[in-house]
Amino acid sequence: MPFARIHDITMAAGQEGWTAWVYPVSVDLLLVAVWHRLRSGTGKTVAWSWSVIAITVSLGANVATVCPA
Repeated sequence: MPFARIHDITMAAGQEGWTAWVYPVSVDLLLVAVWHRLRSGTGKTVAWSWSVIAITVSLGANVATVCPA
C-alpha cells in the first residue's frame, strides 16, 4: 500500500502524529487533482508534470521502504 509506505518514510524522518500523515495525504490528493485536471481537458501539460512528480514520490517511498539504507 503506497499510502502507508509514504507514512513510514515520514515517520522514519522524524515526523510524528498527524504531521506524519500530511505528506502521504498530500501526494494522494495531488494525484486526484491531476486526474480531475486531465479529465477537464485544460492545462494538460501542467497536469502531466504534477502526475510524474506524484508518481515519482510514491515510487521513491516504496523503494526506500523496501531497500534498507
